[in-house]
Amino acid sequence: MSALEENQEWEAVNRIVFPTTDAESTLPLYVVNWTPSHPDPALFDARESLEKVAFSSLSKRQLSGTLRNGIFSAQEASKTELPAGSVLIKSRTSIELAAGQHVSLCTFFNAFPASYWQRWTKVTNVRFIAKVGGVGRIVVMKSSARGIPSTVTTIPVAQEDEFVEADISLSGFMDGGFIWADMESASNDSLTVTDAQWQVPTQERRAPHNSSLSIAITTFNRPSYCLNQLQTIAAEKNLRDHLDTIYCVDQGTDRVQDQPDFQQTRELLGQQLTYILQDNLGGSGGFSRGMYETVKAQKSAYVLLLDDDAITEPEAILRALQFSDYATRPVLVGGG
Repeated sequence: MSALEENQEWEAVNRIVFPTTDAESTLPLYVVNWTPSHPDPALFDARESLEKVAFSSLSKRQLSGTLRNGIFSAQEASKTELPAGSVLIKSRTSIELAAGQHVSLCTFFNAFPASYWQRWTKVTNVRFIAKVGGVGRIVVMKSSARGIPSTVTTIPVAQEDEFVEADISLSGFMDGGFIWADMESASNDSLTVTDAQWQVPTQERRAPHNSSLSIAITTFNRPSYCLNQLQTIAAEKNLRDHLDTIYCVDQGTDRVQDQPDFQQTRELLGQQLTYILQDNLGGSGGFSRGMYETVKAQKSAYVLLLDDDAITEPEAILRALQFSDYATRPVLVGGG
């Protein structure tokens, strides 16, 4: 490692998070039961060009392992639900595995989108860091554009309150691929992982460090859903540190401001909420009003358009903001 690499600063751009509400329905978006790695059936479809698989880039050991891991039943492949009592979500950023458990963060919200960072930024390395306790191991994995997984590194865990980290190169992801962590507790001890995150070197940032955004929400007669959005954002300190204003454009006759908890939420958000009443101009008209107000205020680097009835993961908003900060040129960042 060079002296420059040793002295460079790192910034968290993807924090590994877990649901503290609606966990029964949303948990598979964050963490799933580990299953053996297997290739997509289309990978070996005779109708596909096998040249695309790039067998020449696989060692004999890697190819053998890929094929061996692919031999398991469809029943095993469907076991993504976590067994009852196998994991405990301790907080938004902390998880505890019971003894003898093996879970994966190869999920919608907790896998790191390596290919996007390689394609749209100048970042060449990403760092995984976490606070761990108990006994077990963390295995950092990556996938190719064809969905072939491979192990990057294995981090043993054998003591309380230990900080672990691993640096991973982003080369080789131009055509697609993700990086994620699998976690496995010892057969006779639990494993706790807290404050895990993916970091990148701040020297590759292309925007000012304290860039901020405004959020435009358009609503029409779905006041309870919209209020839930406002409450979710109000409770997320990390997001609010980067938030200028939420422009809540109410175009309905059943008003958000008439909801029982609206005033309390308004007081909590303070100047970070601008509530606007206007005639129903459709979704485009409502979002356009939010974009117009953002440009007129001249405070935010970005504006994010958010549906009133979505189940929001605030961390996804932060990730979009920080990805934009590192992009080599302005891009439209989509979420889900």
